[in-house]
Amino acid sequence: MQFNQKGSCILQILFITLHQTQRNRYMSNISNIDNTSNISNITKGDINRLKVVLVEQKRTAKWLAEKIGRDPATVSKWCTNIVQPNLDTLRQVAVILDVDIRDLLCPTK
Repeated sequence: MQFNQKGSCILQILFITLHQTQRNRYMSNISNIDNTSNISNITKGDINRLKVVLVEQKRTAKWLAEKIGRDPATVSKWCTNIVQPNLDTLRQVAVILDVDIRDLLCPTK
């Protein structure tokens, strides 16, 4: 299939238009992600009190990690509220520490 100069120009214009449309969609998705993360960063506070309860009981994150069979780095992230344990794990922690599961959570009011 051969194109004359006019046909070649039309293909270039179509390619540029397609590229710009894809770029605009990509940038729109990026800005939506940025807006969402900004909102979550503003409203994010501590969710669990795991570190406080461990200190009150004179226990360490390393000790807890050994008791529940988790990596100490994971438990450390829970203690600093970087990552949250799932509810089943939080229940295990409450049983091990002999506290009500609600004592491991920060109040909302």
